[in-house]
Amino acid sequence: MRLLTALALTTIVIFSGCDTAKDDTTKNDDGGNGAAPATTPEGAYALSQDNMSVTFVGEKPNGESHRGRFETLSGHMKFNADNLDECSVQVTIDMDSLWSDAQGLTNHLKQNDFFNVVEYPESKFVSTQFTHVEEDTYNILGNLTIRDVTKEVTFPAIITQKDDALNLTIEYSLKRTDFNVNFKPDQVNDMVPLKIAINAKQE
Repeated sequence: MRLLTALALTTIVIFSGCDTAKDDTTKNDDGGNGAAPATTPEGAYALSQDNMSVTFVGEKPNGESHRGRFETLSGHMKFNADNLDECSVQVTIDMDSLWSDAQGLTNHLKQNDFFNVVEYPESKFVSTQFTHVEEDTYNILGNLTIRDVTKEVTFPAIITQKDDALNLTIEYSLKRTDFNVNFKPDQVNDMVPLKIAINAKQE
């Protein structure tokens, strides 16, 4: 069962840079593999485990499943629905902060069969593009790094902003083997459902 959860970790995390108007698509200069900066840029929302969650479910073909999450996160997000050029997101996940609903599984997920947190202590997401889909729905494009693999991914996100509050939700299935999380794919589903949520206020 522990195998299942690991897949989901490949999650982590989240978002992209942005675009100009709700119907336009542009690139920003944030793309790449950089770590989240130590300080929050002016106008950005500081992100941490206090206002952001990354959870996952590892599943087996027989329907058995385990829940998990990451307990230490850092980063920042800028969002302006009227000027998507101003948008950007960077998130870093402390992989050793991984938690699952079974201690034995938690320990196994941290080993080389899955995330090898000693050699690869962080996973990162750095945004490159944000595209408006409809109403409060956006596609967030960026570079996700897990273990020794960096791949471009697109997260579908629902984002709302009112006054100084920013809310975001993402539901996405991540293919774990794309990130060299290859443990027994015949026993643990390759696709890992994850949920990302942000409920942040400007400080």
